[in-house]
Amino acid sequence: MEAVMIRYLLTFIMLSVPAAGFCRADSTAWAGKTEIAYVKTGGNTSTETFSGRFTCSAARLENRFIVKAGYIHAVSNDVRQANRFDSDARYERLISKRLFLFLAASYLKDTFSGFNSRVTAGTGLGIDALNRAGHTLKCRAEILMLFDDYTSSEVSDRKQGSTRLNAGYTWKTSEKAALHIMGSGLFPFSEGTEWILDAEAGLEASMTSRLSIGLTYIVQYQNNPPVPGIQKRDTTVLTSLNISL
Repeated sequence: MEAVMIRYLLTFIMLSVPAAGFCRADSTAWAGKTEIAYVKTGGNTSTETFSGRFTCSAARLENRFIVKAGYIHAVSNDVRQANRFDSDARYERLISKRLFLFLAASYLKDTFSGFNSRVTAGTGLGIDALNRAGHTLKCRAEILMLFDDYTSSEVSDRKQGSTRLNAGYTWKTSEKAALHIMGSGLFPFSEGTEWILDAEAGLEASMTSRLSIGLTYIVQYQNNPPVPGIQKRDTTVLTSLNISL
């Protein structure tokens, strides 16, 4: 586990170096958002659920830098039902009006899906396919390395090459409302290994210039879970308070 975290830290530093200069500049355009959801019930059924997500982006000239992190924790009748943490960082460099190259790294810990940790590091090509009249569409294709540490001692940890495809669409339906749709697929090169699909759809409505409420539906599917007994599909529905920074 220590070696995995060192790999992630070094990759994150590598991505931070090209962004450090323009993030400090006065001409840098940056934005941030925090999403928080919390539910607690008592009585016949005792449940507690917390979810938090954070996004920060910065742009200057042809350079863009994006950092994301998310955490979800759920307990029912003193039994933990979910415990997932994920984060990723990406540096993008425009090479034309729409095309860009990027470096990316991510970290995932989700013991209920069979992963003590999954670290990825890769590079790829993306396109700002649509950016007009309230509609934006961004697509990316990435070649990366996976470093997997599984929860089961019966399954060997794995290092392998993979490809990832991602698309994100936003429709600003009005000045105070927006629809977000995202989909991604992770496909390892090795035969017999699991591929993973993620999909997310969300609605966001602004209450003030800084505060908004959101409703998000998330589906995660892996065709061949690394640990026996794990379900292939996970779903999450979140109602959150969003704070724009």
